Amino acid sequence: MSLSRAVSETIVTPARGSSGISGRHLVSGPRSHERTTRAARRGSGPSDGAPLPASAPANDAPAPESAPANDAPAPESAPANDAPAPESAPAGAAASQAEDDLRRIVLELTPAQIAYFDRTGRLRFSTPAHTRAIGRPLDQLIGRTVEELGLSPARSRQMRDLGNRAAAMRQPLHEVISYAEDGASLDREVEIQPDLAPDGTFRGLVLTAWDATHFRQAVRRIAQLDRIYALLSQINQAIVRIRDRDALLAEACRIAAEVGGFELCWIGLVEPEGDVRKATRAGIDVSILDRVVVSARDEPAGRGAVGTSIRENRAVIIEDAASDERMAPWHRELAGRGIRTVAAFPLRLGGRPIGAFALYSSQPGYFDTEEVRLFEELAGDISFALDLFEAEREKAVALEALRESERRFRDLFDSNPIPMWVFDVETLDFLAVNDAAVATYGYSREEFLGMTLSDIRPPEDVAAMLASVAAPGEGYRPSDLWRHRRKDGTLLDVEVSGHDIEFEGRKARVIAAIDVSERRRLEAQLAEATRMEAMGHLAGGIAHDFNNLLTAILGNAELLGAELGDSPMAEEAREIQRAGARAAELTRQVLAFASRQVLVPRPVDLNEVVAGVGQMLRRLIGEQIKLVLEPEREPAVVMADPGQLEQVLVNLAVNARDAMPEGGTLQIGVKHVAEAAELGAGSLSGRAVLLTVADTGVGMDTETLAHAFEPFFTTKQAGAGTGLGLATVYGIVRQSKGEIWAESAAGAGTTVSVLLRRVEARPEPLARPVPVVSDTVPVATILVVEDEPAVRALVVSTLERAGYRVMVAASPVEAVALSEGLDAPIDLLLTDLIMPGSNGQALAERLLKKRPSMRVVMMSGYGAGLGPIPPDATFHFIAKPFGRDELTAAVAQVLADA
Repeated sequence: MSLSRAVSETIVTPARGSSGISGRHLVSGPRSHERTTRAARRGSGPSDGAPLPASAPANDAPAPESAPANDAPAPESAPANDAPAPESAPAGAAASQAEDDLRRIVLELTPAQIAYFDRTGRLRFSTPAHTRAIGRPLDQLIGRTVEELGLSPARSRQMRDLGNRAAAMRQPLHEVISYAEDGASLDREVEIQPDLAPDGTFRGLVLTAWDATHFRQAVRRIAQLDRIYALLSQINQAIVRIRDRDALLAEACRIAAEVGGFELCWIGLVEPEGDVRKATRAGIDVSILDRVVVSARDEPAGRGAVGTSIRENRAVIIEDAASDERMAPWHRELAGRGIRTVAAFPLRLGGRPIGAFALYSSQPGYFDTEEVRLFEELAGDISFALDLFEAEREKAVALEALRESERRFRDLFDSNPIPMWVFDVETLDFLAVNDAAVATYGYSREEFLGMTLSDIRPPEDVAAMLASVAAPGEGYRPSDLWRHRRKDGTLLDVEVSGHDIEFEGRKARVIAAIDVSERRRLEAQLAEATRMEAMGHLAGGIAHDFNNLLTAILGNAELLGAELGDSPMAEEAREIQRAGARAAELTRQVLAFASRQVLVPRPVDLNEVVAGVGQMLRRLIGEQIKLVLEPEREPAVVMADPGQLEQVLVNLAVNARDAMPEGGTLQIGVKHVAEAAELGAGSLSGRAVLLTVADTGVGMDTETLAHAFEPFFTTKQAGAGTGLGLATVYGIVRQSKGEIWAESAAGAGTTVSVLLRRVEARPEPLARPVPVVSDTVPVATILVVEDEPAVRALVVSTLERAGYRVMVAASPVEAVALSEGLDAPIDLLLTDLIMPGSNGQALAERLLKKRPSMRVVMMSGYGAGLGPIPPDATFHFIAKPFGRDELTAAVAQVLADA
């Protein structure tokens, strides 16, 4: 019994006379089991037994009363296992409850993906594993059809087709489906079992699925080689051993079915009149041959694989027998048994075709070119044996065929692109290695054959390897992750899978080792990016609150200094301003690392940015360091905030200068990249621009390099740096949708690479003209929205001192109420960007619907969750923290532009 059938029959027990899952029924979730007579009173519902409809009812259509929802109680009239429960049976009730609890626990913990679809095609039951695989909450899945579960169209079609076929056949259907997801090829084993009432009425489908990608990718080729080798070897041994023609043909069929795994194998021999007689058969259901007629004549019964193979004396492969017109006379029989691929190889006597060796598989497109050649030669081997039965002198030819078959297996082993070897399980000696293993590990074949399995393991892993080899079990050995050592000493992360075999009379194991070092590197890179993102969230949240405090501190310190005038205390006020300004700069750096700045990106030529900042860099790094600029000959246009790009270059240049205390060379280059993905830096793909900043300084060791982009990490002496330079660069690049990485080694300098997407746009000038603001303050009404009391008080005080009429709101809700209750115009909305429950951008867009002439200035030092703010005639931005003069100037400029 298959896994899915065992789970279905053990856990889901339909009650007699009901539709869908009833009796003992478990839901996927924490809700307890209930019983009710409601379903019994409603009746069993329609019983036409139709397969799943191609077009299910709308999502809001009520489910049939006879098919309970995932949390529907089971009818009291249908006790578990159809056995009536005594009215007074506390022990039995406790046992039933315990059994129900056990079933619920099994369903919740099973890794199998189990689901139940009622006869209308709607989901009524889902295990947690199935819910997780779909990626949506359970309450969003119950009652939906396959097409409404959120799967890709291809997967939906596959599942619908499987369901319809299982419903039509009234038999369990087990298949492996393949599909692509996020660029990866996946395999999934699916078993669908119709839920039939005792009278044969179709009630629904039980689906069981599990991921087979890893297993199938790792061992498909190995198992196939082993199966082909065993089939070839055993049939050829039978050729040598058996001296009777009929016995040989029967043995060949049996081996092909049992060892080769074919669903049906038969050998047909042509009669003088052209009819094909079934000489021998083997497989799961050989009775299919009793109801078919095959001939070798050019007629419908002779145009299938067998007839054509005999008539034309060649191998015939039909990759989809269910639809190929050549197999039309047998479509019904083949479809009923799930046969997809049919192959026939001619058997000859003295070179003349006398029959065919037919192989049937449920796998579409089973045979590739090499396998066709092998089976052609296998059929030739059998034909040689047939000749041998007529003349003893053919014995030498049959023995040669056996040796040739073994050589062909050796060729397959040696040419496999995956490193493979055979080792003695008792001595660990290498018995055979293929070319891929020689190329990957660096040892010659002769060196390999003089070594043991321990020689390619790090010493600290040998004990675990010995325990793994000695572990009990036979046949296939599931893949596991190990470290292997190449001849040059480098270590590889490999996934190793194996299969126990007998090799040259010794107990051995064939191994396939897949190098997953690159995949492991990418997984580590993803973990590092996740860690940096978490640090960014924490740093950004702290900086947001700190910016509000700094705004109030700087504004009030500025006011205090102005009021003190020439008083000796004025210097203390200015010292507060200077300290606040330094704190504000640190906050901006933290926000840059956290990618929470509000950027104003526009098309800029990276060549112009490098050239523009070059003169300043020469003064910054000093005369002892040579600055070399290598721009791209063509414009290198990217979408970014030019001010932030300049900060990236300055920070990297300062770091490089500090790494070259005795002087050196700082090289800044700009280069077009045709395909970003080829650099392997991250998720960026397509055309890009690469900015590199390289120095000849002291460099970094591996440990230092791993922490280089973390905030507050520095190798400088205490007080010599904040450790925010590279962290700021990291945040700016990531917020600009770019990739950044560093390469360095102790004593060998450092190269920092920044990759930005290239855009097809005309670059804008780096410097924008600054409009002239009149000294005359216009009469204007300003609505101030700020949730922080200290900042709100500062802003209101500043604007009122400047002569504006100010309205105040502590939240977006208050601002909307003020606006709707005011008939007079609001000239300008000055709003915080991030507020509890909403944000300033959403508030502005709402108010502008009724006040289209209103101008908007948004205040923030934290842009989490918002996209870039486009500069236009309506939206403007002022970064926190700011001073009174800066705020007044910004407001005046916006009103002057109106």
